[in-house]
Amino acid sequence: ANPSALARTATITIAGNGLNRVITLTQAGAVFTDCTDDAEPANNSFSNAPLITLNKDKFSKLGTTGDVDHWRFSVGSNTAVILRLSGLVSDFDLALLNASGAVLGLSELANTQDESVELALTTGVYYVRVSGKNNSFSADACYRLKISSTALGLCLNAGEPDNNTLATAPLVPFNSYRFSQIANATDVDFWKFEIPASGNIHLDLFNQNQDYGLELLNGTGTVLASSNKNGAEREFLNFQAPTGSYYARVFGINGASGLRCYALEISTGNWLNFASQTTEDRQTTTVFSDEISVFPNPTDGRFTLRIPQGQVFETLLTDAYGRLIEQKTIFESTDFDVSRQAAGIYYLQVKNRDVQKTMKIVVGR
Repeated sequence: ANPSALARTATITIAGNGLNRVITLTQAGAVFTDCTDDAEPANNSFSNAPLITLNKDKFSKLGTTGDVDHWRFSVGSNTAVILRLSGLVSDFDLALLNASGAVLGLSELANTQDESVELALTTGVYYVRVSGKNNSFSADACYRLKISSTALGLCLNAGEPDNNTLATAPLVPFNSYRFSQIANATDVDFWKFEIPASGNIHLDLFNQNQDYGLELLNGTGTVLASSNKNGAEREFLNFQAPTGSYYARVFGINGASGLRCYALEISTGNWLNFASQTTEDRQTTTVFSDEISVFPNPTDGRFTLRIPQGQVFETLLTDAYGRLIEQKTIFESTDFDVSRQAAGIYYLQVKNRDVQKTMKIVVGR
């Protein structure tokens, strides 16, 4: 499969037994080209922005230099939304705005990487803006925009007093949000969840206006991973874990608390972001797992991860017990070095919206 949005060619030489033949093959790029419901020129202005349907793919384009698209949507209660812009062949940016035009969230990744914004919204009208960096545009290829929404419910100090201790922590669904408060200086929230199969645990804490910390604990209460950034910054964790029971712990740093509810996503990390499209079938980029490989393996601790060109992947390197060694986003084939770690078995998970693959790495000395 061609992972690039651009066409590519390959030259095959067949030789032997007196035969010498050269064959050139061309493979089309994976782009969206059917976006006739473009809503131009109405979506060029904030005031005339067309309504976009939540939880459904929207295909449109920035077809000329200086083109900017605006889309309008509304939520009727506290709602977590994930805006995701994909299928890009040019460098586009994504913004979420309130009804006054103030920017609430912004994604400006380089080149043709997917853009995403995740926020908790209150009742109201909101706008999405898609723009080309430095007036980038594409006359032929469409972008894909999807707004995934999940109701959060009322802002309450939920789960009290059960969630104050590990032993009595409420059991909540995996792939869901919690919307609650750290109401006072001694308040701490434990949320228990279970994963039915080994895989990634993604914890994402946002919407708070105080300095909160986030921890992932196993079934016996041992801290597996933690996040504690300065101030009210977003906290998030990714951890490769076996089947079992786990706990998320949210707490105030140095007694921080407040009536503003935090939003906590407890998920695989791709349950909403990478959901399959709900419109009619369209041509999409496909990546097969055999296009991702590691060499050498076994290794002395130094190895290279080979990935398809033109793709962005998240990587998680863990030891045999699921402890995180390294996590990073990569855009090209990348070298890893665990030569300072103990010899043994390691696992490298590689994933994006199209594929997920976990490889066993044997490190010897």
